[in-house]
Amino acid sequence: MLHSLLILVALTSSLAHAAEPPSCATIECGQDMRNIEKAFAAAAPLSASLPPMVASGACFHASPDYYAMDEHYGYALLDQSGGSTFLSTNFAFFFPTNPYASLSLAEARALNPAALNPERAIEFKPAFAYQDRNSGDASFPWRYFLKASGDEILLLADWGPDHQIFCRLKKNS
Repeated sequence: MLHSLLILVALTSSLAHAAEPPSCATIECGQDMRNIEKAFAAAAPLSASLPPMVASGACFHASPDYYAMDEHYGYALLDQSGGSTFLSTNFAFFFPTNPYASLSLAEARALNPAALNPERAIEFKPAFAYQDRNSGDASFPWRYFLKASGDEILLLADWGPDHQIFCRLKKNS
């Protein structure tokens, strides 16, 4: 009986800490966020064989600081080294157009000197690629979830308990 109870407690604990992408079912989302969430659900997991790239585009933030319907911009640098894939991101707020649209791979690498640090490695899970930048503190999640659909990278993120991000990024030329 005690053995069964310990297994149940361990299973419940591991499920409680299982990382799941943010969802419009639990936060206030605008229509663009719901569209990105729907595309994310239908997209394929990110491939570990994806070549190094920069993708940029529209991002929407659900937080006390930003109106969820306002379009902002972001980019993701996906780079590789030693058989691992790494993610670095940056976001721009209140720009009239995408300031990262012409950012090259070389420029993004120069802007992200820590891009290949071990804490920026992403894990390839069956449903999505995943990065946890603050795994030591479950009360303040800093997590990224990625999928691919054609030439798009769909990125969902948690920046703490009350800031979620939904992005539709296209590969820069």
